[in-house]
Amino acid sequence: MGINDGKSILLDTNCFIYYFEDSPSYSKKLEKLFIDIQDGNCNAIMSVISYMEILVKPKKANNIFLENRYKLLLANYPNLSIIDVDYKIADISAGLRA
Repeated sequence: MGINDGKSILLDTNCFIYYFEDSPSYSKKLEKLFIDIQDGNCNAIMSVISYMEILVKPKKANNIFLENRYKLLLANYPNLSIIDVDYKIADISAGLRA
């Protein structure tokens, strides 16, 4: 799995969770993707909803260390943007899911 130079990709919550939690089925496949993002071969976008979903498990477990680790990682990951969701994005998303 490689990304062409200059492409932008939208990542859903599961990509981060599988990678962060070292999922046996997906983490190796996602590692190449996250390296491509880090190295600037592509730009990644995630929604603020994914950001929220990623933080649910550490908050539920009251694991402040993991919560802060995820926050720092996501806020500072090279070539990753976290975008707000507005009505226009929600409408497009609903169309894609329909």
